[in-house]
Amino acid sequence: MYKFESLKMTKGDRIYQVNLKELVEDYTWRCYKRDQGFFRKRFLRRSHYVFDIRWGYVDFKHVTNRDDKKSNVEQSTAFGTDTSEGTISDTQETAIDAEMREHVSQIDETNKKDIELYFSEYENRTSTPQTYTFTAARTTTKSTKFEIQENYTLGAETNLEINLAEVVKIGGSVSGSVSVTETKAQEFLKTLSWNLDTQINVPSWNKAKASLYVYEIPSKSKFLVKTTISLPARDLPVTIRRVKDGKEVHTEWISDLAVLFDDDYIKRSSVEIVPQKVKDNYGDDVIENQVVLTTRGICRIVSFQNQHVKVECQKIDGAPKDGTDRSQVDHEGSVESAGECGGES
Repeated sequence: MYKFESLKMTKGDRIYQVNLKELVEDYTWRCYKRDQGFFRKRFLRRSHYVFDIRWGYVDFKHVTNRDDKKSNVEQSTAFGTDTSEGTISDTQETAIDAEMREHVSQIDETNKKDIELYFSEYENRTSTPQTYTFTAARTTTKSTKFEIQENYTLGAETNLEINLAEVVKIGGSVSGSVSVTETKAQEFLKTLSWNLDTQINVPSWNKAKASLYVYEIPSKSKFLVKTTISLPARDLPVTIRRVKDGKEVHTEWISDLAVLFDDDYIKRSSVEIVPQKVKDNYGDDVIENQVVLTTRGICRIVSFQNQHVKVECQKIDGAPKDGTDRSQVDHEGSVESAGECGGES
């Protein structure tokens, strides 16, 4: 996965991480300096101040899609992407674009494998069949990991919501959303319990091995999230305070989020400015510039499904010649080979 060690890029570089906190602070600092006299400006040091950004005034709405050509086209149409000359086109593939393209989504069950959670062995050295109780309780850990190649941040964290149902479908729909706060990668773990209590039938002069299995199903999907940010209260207050005493020296009320991005920044990033007609506090129609941000990455899931039992029987050495030969039964619901050895799930 690519690392973003610095957000200070030279002109012409593609911007893959939009730091909203940095952009808001830069804009507020410029406004504060603009109001100062020429002599005072020379002695202002940004490191002597801290910024309070009230993110509660900003509304974040997230729409998740599988990251493929079709979904990208649909999203661009829905949000009115500017395709005029000068913007970054799909044909200008960068290193991260190439990395994303090389990841092929695998969301079927063709690569599932049996994982043995527990086994028990039994011997029947008598001339009559015997029945044993096979009891087991084990756990597995489902992991869902998001690796992020392109995103936005609020400084050291993000506040992304990803709808899993739109990202991957394995053995049926995956529901629910997850809140991602890490800016590069984040993993979610969930413990699953598997309990078993079944009867194992062991023929005479046989030894049996009963095993509890589940299917481990790894999957990999590309995802894309479009996040629309707006100002329901029409303003975003940002306060500048002195570090030494915490005194407030300036408050800027940002009423248009588009002021955070100049033309060059928009051309070098996936940021989209979308004018929308909304109602103001007096019920009148006004135009608000909403900002659409893009997050892309890879979702890797290791899940477990279909608890099943397999029983293998083998004739004991020295058994009578009419003893039962090797056989196997799968307690998932189908008999893999005929024989007397068996059980019920």
